[in-house]
Amino acid sequence: MVVEGKHGRFRVNPHDTVIAASLQRYGEFAEHELMLLGTFIESGQTVIDVGANIGTHTIFFSKCVGEHGSVVAIEAQPNIYELLRENINLNDRQNVSALNAAAGTAAGFLTAPRLDYERDGNFGAFSFRLQDIGKYLPVAATGEEIRVEVVPLDSLDLKHCDLIKVDAEGMERDILLGAARTIDTHRPILYVENNINRHSPSRMPFLACCRCFVPRASRLYDFRCCLGT
Repeated sequence: MVVEGKHGRFRVNPHDTVIAASLQRYGEFAEHELMLLGTFIESGQTVIDVGANIGTHTIFFSKCVGEHGSVVAIEAQPNIYELLRENINLNDRQNVSALNAAAGTAAGFLTAPRLDYERDGNFGAFSFRLQDIGKYLPVAATGEEIRVEVVPLDSLDLKHCDLIKVDAEGMERDILLGAARTIDTHRPILYVENNINRHSPSRMPFLACCRCFVPRASRLYDFRCCLGT
């Protein structure tokens, strides 16, 4: 199913109960976030979209940075990644690079049960941190697992980085640690999900040190101290 949205065309999984449902009903998803982030993004900049899902933010970022800018979109779920790739092509976004990977602290691999995308679920809530993911999302009856490469953001060796958006369901601390050099070198604006109270102690001191939404972040040793490393 392809939906004509406010910011582009999107192929969606009709069984997705949040992102796809929002696009079908309203033609948009998380519009308040896009409005906010759009005030910080300029033409020619570089944006990293960690937890890109099907690309609602990615496509918006791509249009904001224009043909002289670039977007790196990272999505861990293979099935969702295929929709992301298709949506990049549907919208002819030549300035987007997409990776089927999980951002993290160090290179390696993560495994998790494969979801059943033919049943209803909020697939954007998938997390490598959930021990009993079957309680929250439909898991494939075959018992298959996915094996996903872990890519530290520092390994991308970006020449520029102006904004990092992270929506990774509990992986945020690891992602920030894996972006230590990138943050210290480029001082990007950070937009990091923090919707699980028990994870706040490991994130909020870091974001306070980095002065989130201010281009000049703290020094590298400051936020490593805050993260307890």
